[in-house]
Amino acid sequence: MWHQTWIDSGGGTLLLEGGFKDGRMQLQGERISKEGGTVLDRITWTPLEDGRVRQHWQASTDNGVTWSEVFDGYYQREQNPGD
Repeated sequence: MWHQTWIDSGGGTLLLEGGFKDGRMQLQGERISKEGGTVLDRITWTPLEDGRVRQHWQASTDNGVTWSEVFDGYYQREQNPGD
């Protein structure tokens, strides 16, 4: 079980929990939206064959029935000069 606490520059927080399963890390948690409703966040990190990692963040306002994309990005190691 993993836990991540994330705080943005405006004081917004994400409290996520989950773990590594089926070759990827997935964390999930609930937060209160600015409008006062509940938002379910799900962030998945997937290692790719080329060495990059995909981070896919989704959010749901209907308890996981439907999901919208918040962020979809890729991370890769920085190449050192001469490598």
